[in-house]
Amino acid sequence: RKEHRRLAAEVRALGDQVEALLGCLDSLGFLRQETFRAELHRARFAKALREHPCALGASLVETSAAAACLVPSLRACAGLQALLALGAASRSARRAAPSLAELRDAYPPQ
Repeated sequence: RKEHRRLAAEVRALGDQVEALLGCLDSLGFLRQETFRAELHRARFAKALREHPCALGASLVETSAAAACLVPSLRACAGLQALLALGAASRSARRAAPSLAELRDAYPPQ
């Protein structure tokens, strides 16, 4: 029990050190935190797919023949921030989605 608490404290301290290091790299312009977190997400997702294989043949956008028709619904239901986050998280959604300026013009803040 005591060993578990010590290890948990060490893990928290390492997490704090990683956050500080990422902050330094970001502020110096060497590595944006968003870039690091996106790469970490991709690596974790790839590992999960290796450990639990499945047939994922289509991208998020390819799953709908009318992806452009989803934009107004996503904007109305989830909001502009969520729509922009989807574009940031999904390369295929980013390619299929209109530009930020087009989105702001087409869907002004409510």
